[in-house]
Amino acid sequence: MLNERQEHILRAVVDEYVRSGEPVASKVIVDRYLTEVSPATVRGDMAALEELGYVYQPHTSAGRVPTEVGYKYYIDHFIRVERADKIATELRDAVNNADSPSAMLRAAAKALSSMSGHAAIVSGEDSGPQVSGLANLLHEPEFDDMERRTTVATALDRAETAIAELLQLVHQDEVTVWIGRENPLGAELASVVIRVRLPNGEVGMLGLMGPLRMRYGRNIGLLQEVKKLLDRSFDNDQV
Repeated sequence: MLNERQEHILRAVVDEYVRSGEPVASKVIVDRYLTEVSPATVRGDMAALEELGYVYQPHTSAGRVPTEVGYKYYIDHFIRVERADKIATELRDAVNNADSPSAMLRAAAKALSSMSGHAAIVSGEDSGPQVSGLANLLHEPEFDDMERRTTVATALDRAETAIAELLQLVHQDEVTVWIGRENPLGAELASVVIRVRLPNGEVGMLGLMGPLRMRYGRNIGLLQEVKKLLDRSFDNDQV
């Protein structure tokens, strides 16, 4: 179990790594996050976090990077959902300009991909899963080598089967997050998904797919906002 200071350090490592994409040195933690703590104390806690499996050191001279376990701890304990009010207009325009529920889902996925910088996946209205913004995913530095790109391609190939599994696992009205080995879309990926009730009574799904290094709070806020917009639009269609 982590003590309070170790929790603060782990949170700072994840926040900083998501922001910069670079391994996080203890000096950065002291300068930007825990100015009242000595560098030696932070180094000791970073070493303890590594021993416990929450972070790792990709190179001897590098700082630390969160592990899958570290990300999961962050999601369970520290995540703060970012309100998406400021970008609601773009989402609303994308949804309202569509002329059918399936078109609304596709438009919402495209807008989500654009605003998040990740790939968006959508399933519903008797159509198979569709991916928008695949180029975003492939341009992530985590997938810049051929082996990892092949992993992503394999995940997309099995998306249809995985979507059915996700629909069974995702909570009814809440955004659900899967990362790493628990993610049906692939162990190299994080997925943030939500169910949408369609006008014909079927259940659809919208989600964002990216590396483990993603802004979870922002992406959860985006999906919550698009669900509200779609629910309103689909309710109006039924009036």
